[in-house]
Amino acid sequence: RASPSAPDLGARRHERLKETLANNPTVRDLCRNPLLLTLVALLNRGDELPRRRHKLLERATELMLSQWETNKNLPAGSAIQFDPADKRRYLAELAWHMLTELPEGPGNVIEGEDLERFTIAFCERHFQASALPAAANARALIQHLRERNYILGLLGGTQFGFLHKAFFEYLAAEEAAHRFRSQQWLLSDLKRLFVDHWRDDAWTEILLLICGLIQEDRSEPVVAILQSVLESPGWVRRAKPLRAIAFAVRSLLEVRRLDSGPALALALALNNHIRSHIYFSDLTGALWHQTGEIEALHKLRKTLYGAAGAWPGAEQTLLGVCRDGHATREEILKAFMAALPKNRRIAQYLQL
Repeated sequence: RASPSAPDLGARRHERLKETLANNPTVRDLCRNPLLLTLVALLNRGDELPRRRHKLLERATELMLSQWETNKNLPAGSAIQFDPADKRRYLAELAWHMLTELPEGPGNVIEGEDLERFTIAFCERHFQASALPAAANARALIQHLRERNYILGLLGGTQFGFLHKAFFEYLAAEEAAHRFRSQQWLLSDLKRLFVDHWRDDAWTEILLLICGLIQEDRSEPVVAILQSVLESPGWVRRAKPLRAIAFAVRSLLEVRRLDSGPALALALALNNHIRSHIYFSDLTGALWHQTGEIEALHKLRKTLYGAAGAWPGAEQTLLGVCRDGHATREEILKAFMAALPKNRRIAQYLQL
C-alpha cells in the first residue's frame, strides 16, 4: 500500500507492473507461478524490474535468501553459522550436483538421503567441520528447509527440489559462471559444456542463463562459445542447422549490447545464415520435410518477434523466416511493428 504522504505511489507501482507483464515475456512467464508473482510484486515496490531474466532471478533469489532465517534451527552453540553468501554457495553447488551427478539424470528432484549426504559434505568442505557436527548441522538445515519451504522444499515422499524450476536453472547457471570467473574453468571448458549439451532440452535454459551471467563485463566469451557450437560437426552431421542457429540467436540475445564489436558481427553473420538457409530450403524443399527444423523455425520466428528493435536487422530476417507461405509481407510488418517497443525509433522500418 502507498503511504499517506504518497497517495499515488501504489497506482504508479500497479501501472508499472501491469506494463511490465504486458511487454516483458520473461517476467510474464515467471509470473505464471504464484510464488514468483509474489516475489515480482515485492521487487516492484522498489526499483524498476529488470528486463533481463538472469538479473530478475538474481534479485528474486536475493530476496528469498534475505527472508531465509537459516540459523534459527541450528544446534545451540554450533560453530557453523550460515550467512547469505554461504546459503547461496550451498544452493548453487546443490543445483549443479542435481544437474550433473545424480544417477537419475538432470532434474529438479533429489532424494532425501542424497540431499543429506551432499549437505554433510558441503559442511565438511566449507567449514572444515568434523563428521558429527557436520551431520548435525546438515540435518538441521534440511529440517529447516522442509518446514519453512522457501527456495528448497519437500516435493513429496522423500524427494526434495527447488520450489520452482527457475531457481534450479538459475543457480546451476550461477555455479558454472562462478567456476569460470574464479578460473576453476577455462573458456575451453565452457565451450565443451555448450557443445556437449546445447541439444538437450534439460540444459537449454541453463545455458542461456550462463550466457547472461558471463557477459556482464564483455561479450567475447559468449561469442567464442557460440562460434564453437556453430563450428562443431554434430549439428552439420545431423542435417539440422536451423536448430543450432536458433539456439545461437537465443543465446546471443542474453548479451546486453548487440550494436557493436564481436556480438554485432556474430548477429549479422547469423542473419546471413538464416536467410541463406531459408532461401536454399525454398529451392529444394528440404527444410519443410524435417520436423525438427520446422519446430526450430517457429521458435526462431517467435524469438525474433520478441527481440524486435534489439536484434540487428531483425525486420529483414523476419521476412526470411516467414517465407514458408503462412504469412504475407503485410502481416509480417504488422506483427513486427506491434512487437516493437513504444519508445523505439521506427523511421528505419518504414521502408519494409
